[in-house]
Amino acid sequence: MPDNLRILIYAVLAGAAIVAVVFSFPSLTTPDGGGGTGADQVQFEAIFAQEMSHCQSQPEDIDCQCYASISGTIQSDTATRVPRAQYAGKQDLARWQAGESC
Repeated sequence: MPDNLRILIYAVLAGAAIVAVVFSFPSLTTPDGGGGTGADQVQFEAIFAQEMSHCQSQPEDIDCQCYASISGTIQSDTATRVPRAQYAGKQDLARWQAGESC
């Protein structure tokens, strides 16, 4: 019986530690926490124009308006990121997602 109580106490403490760690990260669903685009309109328009010309130079039949919009949104995003986490390159990620979506 004492072993079962000890296991229960460790399980409760481990659960509390996990909850504390999860709540130490900023919320990803609020604009100030990192979920919003946080994009500057001027920066978005510059990237949009760049991605539109990139799309038009490609031989594939892609909706360039859609492609440039998705790629521009991803590349101009200034949302906060999780500390010490590794992320894919924004341009590679943006172009891949735009290509898949459009």
